[in-house]
Amino acid sequence: MYTQHFKLEEPPFSISPDPRYFFMSPRHRKALDHLISGVRESGGFVLLTGEVGTGKTTLIRCLLAQLPEDVDSVLIFNPRLNDVELLATICDELRIDYPANTDSLKALVDALTEYLLAAHARERRTVLIIDEAQNLSVEVLEQIRLLTNLETTQSKLLQVILVGQPELNRILQRKDLRQFTQRITNRCHLKSLSTAGLTGAYIYHRISVSGGDASKLFTRAVIRKIHRLSGAIPRLINLLCHRALQNAYLGNHKRVNRRILRKVAREIRPVLGRSWFHMSAYWVPVIVALLITGAAAGYFIYHFGLPRFNEAPAVNQQVPAAGNKIWKEKILTQSAKSSKSTDDVNQLMAPVAGGEVVESLDTKDLPAEDERSVDSPKFAELIRDPRLTREEAFARLFSQWKIENKADGTTDDCAWALQNGLQCLFEKSTWHFMRRLNRPVILEFLAEDTQKRYATLVALDEYRLTLDFGAQRLSFPIEQVLPFWQGHYILLWKPLYRNLFLLRQGDKSEAVLWLRQLLNKPVSAVTGDASVFDEELKKRILAFQTSRGITPDGRLGTHTMIHLNTIAKLPDVPMLERAF
Repeated sequence: MYTQHFKLEEPPFSISPDPRYFFMSPRHRKALDHLISGVRESGGFVLLTGEVGTGKTTLIRCLLAQLPEDVDSVLIFNPRLNDVELLATICDELRIDYPANTDSLKALVDALTEYLLAAHARERRTVLIIDEAQNLSVEVLEQIRLLTNLETTQSKLLQVILVGQPELNRILQRKDLRQFTQRITNRCHLKSLSTAGLTGAYIYHRISVSGGDASKLFTRAVIRKIHRLSGAIPRLINLLCHRALQNAYLGNHKRVNRRILRKVAREIRPVLGRSWFHMSAYWVPVIVALLITGAAAGYFIYHFGLPRFNEAPAVNQQVPAAGNKIWKEKILTQSAKSSKSTDDVNQLMAPVAGGEVVESLDTKDLPAEDERSVDSPKFAELIRDPRLTREEAFARLFSQWKIENKADGTTDDCAWALQNGLQCLFEKSTWHFMRRLNRPVILEFLAEDTQKRYATLVALDEYRLTLDFGAQRLSFPIEQVLPFWQGHYILLWKPLYRNLFLLRQGDKSEAVLWLRQLLNKPVSAVTGDASVFDEELKKRILAFQTSRGITPDGRLGTHTMIHLNTIAKLPDVPMLERAF
C-alpha cells in the first residue's frame, strides 16, 4: 500500500522468512557457524533456541542454502506428530518406500535404516531439522534419540538439529530425558540485537534490499525509540516499522516521526508486551551498576573516611610554634601541585595553529588495542571528509591488485581496469552476500550532508571492518558503518578463461574441460565427451552456486565467475584480510 509513496519495490518489513532480507548480525553469524559446525561433526544433537521472533526460521533457511553438495536434508515445520507420523514424514521427504497405511514403527525404522546405510555407502550424509521443537512430545523425543543409534563404527547415520523456543530447554531438563540431553553436543541460544546501532543497521538493510533509502524514512532518534519499544527483537521491529510506514503514508508524511511512532506503539501495545525480558535488557544492568558503585563508595568511606582536599589548619586553629614551618611547607606544596594541575589542563585544552589540539596523552607505551581506541575517531565524523572521492578509492583498490594508478585524470577508472585485464562490477547487494564474495571493494557511503563518500574495504571479520580511508587505514565496529551504507559497492574481478561466461548446456569447448577440473570432477570419470557441457556439469554448477549462496541458475554469471576465481587460488587475486 505504501511502497509507491516511499519509492520501494516491495514491502521491506514482511514477517515471512525471506533469505534476501536476512540480516547477519554478529549473534546470528555465531549461531549459523554453530549449526554448520554441528552438521560437519556428524554426531549427537545440535540445539538452537531463541526467543520468539529472533530469526530462527530464517537462519534455518540460510543453513539449507549452505549445506554441502553431499548432504541430504529433511525439514519438518509441524512437529505436532506422534512417533509413527514423524517417521512416515521423514521417509516421505527422503522418498523412501514403505508399506502403505502402516502403523508399524519397526517397518518404518527398517526402511529408514536401509536408506541411510545406502546413502553412507555413497558417501552422502543426512540431516534432520525440526523447527518449533518445543512442541514435540516426550515420546517423540525418545524416538528421535533412538534414531541417533543408527550408526556405523565411525559415524552416525543421521544428524539431528532441533530448533525451538526457550521452553525447549526446560523440557529437556526432565529426568526422563537425561539420556537425550547427554547427547546434545552443540548448543546455541539466539538473542535479540544487542545495540541500537545494530537495530538501525537491521532497518537500513531491509529497506536497502527493497530498493529504498532508510535515511529518508527513519531518523536516528526514531530508530533508538524502535530499539527500546521492540526489545530489539527482529519480528517486533518489523511490526513497528511496517505500521509506522502505513501511518506515515496515510498522513501523507515523507518520513516516520516520533509522534507517528508513539501512535503505533499505543495501537500494538498488547503485542509489544513490556515484559521482564524486555525490561531486563535495559534496567537490570543500570541497577546492578548503581548497587556496585554504592557498595564500593560505602566501603571506601567506612575504612578511609571522607576524602579531604587541600588540607590546611582551620583559621582559628592553634598550631604549635615548632610546627609552623611544617604546615607552611605542606600548604605551599599542595598549592603548587594544584596550580600545576590547572596549568596542565589549560594547556591540553588550548587550541593551536590550524585548529588542531595538543596531544593529551602519550600513546607510545600503550598496547596496540589501546592505541586504536585513542587514535581512531568515530566513523560518523570521518565520513564527512569531502576528500573521500571515488577516484581516491579506486587508487587504493588498484594498489590491492598491484596495478599502478592511471597517469592522468582523463581516463575512466573502469577503462583503466579493463586495460589491465580486470572488469568492474557495480552492484547493490546485502552485507552478507558481499562478505561471501571475499574481495576488497569500494564502498559507497551517504554522509549526513547527503553527499556520497567512498572508501576501500580491505579487511573484515564478524565484528569489525578495516577501510583504506583516504591515506589512512582504520578499523571500525561494523555497527558504526552500516547506517551510512545503502548496499552499493564497486568490485574488480579477473576473468579466468576467455568467453567462459558464454558457455551454455550443449556447447563443446576446452573451457568445459577446465571447468570440470576446477569443480573437482576428473575428466577420466566422465561418461561420454568430457569437453561437452552436459546435464551432469550443470548439476555440479547448481550445487556450487547453492553452496556459495548464489541464486542457482546453472549459468556462469559474474558472481559464479568470481567464486570460481576464489577456488582457483590464483596468487595475484587479492582477498579480504581479517580486520585488526
